[in-house]
Amino acid sequence: MARPDARDGETADYENFYADSLSASERLLLEAAGSVEGLADEVATLRVRLATALEKRPDDLKLALYGMNTLLRMVVAQYRLSPRASKELAANLEMVLNSFADQLVPLDR
Repeated sequence: MARPDARDGETADYENFYADSLSASERLLLEAAGSVEGLADEVATLRVRLATALEKRPDDLKLALYGMNTLLRMVVAQYRLSPRASKELAANLEMVLNSFADQLVPLDR
């Protein structure tokens, strides 16, 4: 696996620090996971998992707040890592909060 901080043209390989703690099947996924840039997949997965959890436990305010806080931190971290405009960040955060509001108080109530 190429070193994440390698400059263009460098092919310095390194062993992932955590590789020995992974199963054989997890090590196969490690290379693909290492090539993913940004947090878009993680944010999307968290959104799906949180929605599923809230469907099963719609009255669990602690779960909802913990999930929203985690998602908010991930989205903020994602935007710190990329050069997107603050206007885009505000629009995406609005979508996230509206999505959670819909989970907490569905429109059909």
